[in-house]
Amino acid sequence: MSNDPLEIKLNSGDVLKFSGLFKDAVFNKNLLPMQFPVNWDSSVDDPISHYSDPYNSYGLNSYNYRSPEFSSDVDVLAAGCSITFGVGVPDNGTWPAILSEKTGLSVANLSSPAASIEWIVDSIFKYVETFGKPKKAIIAYFPDLLRGEVAVDEKVTTSEEWGPKDFHQTFLEEDTGRKIITHASLNVVSEKMPAPKVLKKPYPIEYTKSKEECIRQSFASIRALETFCKAAGISLIWSSWSADLHESMEDISNHYKFDNFWHMRNFGEWKSHKTTLKKTKDDPEGIIDYRLDHKESTLDSYGCSNELQGKDQCVCYSTCHFDLADKYGVSFHLATDRFDPHKGIEQAHFGVHKLIHLAESFMDMLDKVEDRETKLLLEEKMEEAEKLDKELVIEFESEAQEMVVKVVMREGQLRLKEHLVENVKEELEKLRQESESLGILDLTKKETEDWLSGANWVLQVIKNFKFTI
Repeated sequence: MSNDPLEIKLNSGDVLKFSGLFKDAVFNKNLLPMQFPVNWDSSVDDPISHYSDPYNSYGLNSYNYRSPEFSSDVDVLAAGCSITFGVGVPDNGTWPAILSEKTGLSVANLSSPAASIEWIVDSIFKYVETFGKPKKAIIAYFPDLLRGEVAVDEKVTTSEEWGPKDFHQTFLEEDTGRKIITHASLNVVSEKMPAPKVLKKPYPIEYTKSKEECIRQSFASIRALETFCKAAGISLIWSSWSADLHESMEDISNHYKFDNFWHMRNFGEWKSHKTTLKKTKDDPEGIIDYRLDHKESTLDSYGCSNELQGKDQCVCYSTCHFDLADKYGVSFHLATDRFDPHKGIEQAHFGVHKLIHLAESFMDMLDKVEDRETKLLLEEKMEEAEKLDKELVIEFESEAQEMVVKVVMREGQLRLKEHLVENVKEELEKLRQESESLGILDLTKKETEDWLSGANWVLQVIKNFKFTI
């Protein structure tokens, strides 16, 4: 990386300078190492555990990602935000690690806390450019639609402070204060949180983009990823933990086709962990698991903790996978960022138990992806065939109309020729009679008959072979 600035000259006369990490983030097509907050000492062993989460270790590869070393020999590329990264859970408790353990597939984890859809897609492109495409599939687990990448000039724009348990990729140009950050919510304006009536420089980036622009950019990135994977022959699975995105796709799919989106309805049956269970001696935090509304449809999958008592009012919790609680320790039911006083249970990340279910959902999708791709290919071929049928019908109708015209014209030509033949015969007969009465050309009776016979033969040939007269 060179710190020499790259200058972009505009028609307005302005000259924009890019240098350092800022320049690399904008123009480099290859994957860059993950960046930590500038106040973190990168020489510290396991800096994430040291600065952010003392309850878990975070094994990082040479690119600072929480993943086995990236290579050209990977089965699955997993990409996402903090849930895929596994904030608050041990290395073996992330869903990519669980997926790898359960399937035997090699899984690269390309994720970062607070990442946006735009960042995730761009990182996938850079990963494939650097290491090649995965052998089996790309699985992208997207966040909500209102995140995004923003170039910040601290003289003009700024960002709100982040909590001590969060970190995000920041590509900084220290001498100018310019940087690119991925932000968890670019637009926070709502009826409950109206924008300030007056803003002064540096403007908070939270108010620099509309919600519509955030959503436009998110879906533009998803569409680009689908197009890229189709052209490159890569199987793609994408979904999201965001209820907003799932609900949006219910309506969008009625109008616009996204080939690789997977609904996670069963996974969505899990209730939010914002409301805790009753605290007990065995569970002093009251977070034994995410709650489920009691429904007949959930019994086979999750069972009932209350043995069907008070069925109409029952709130169940899942007891599956409880044999793994000791393996994953304090992170099994809920991520350890629940101990952060700025977050608590209200804002904590998924525990390993829910990530196990997430990994199992992706395992099911991987099993079905070939069948789904075959179905999509068949639908595509059927659409092509239907389009071709329409074109053939139009062509046939055109040819049929042309044929009708030709038939009508041919019929007219034949009738005209028959009329001409009859006229010639009549004229010849008159000539014969006149030659007999007047002795024209001094023809004998036999010579006249021979001449008329020859003329009739010629006329018959003209009629039979449709020669033009």
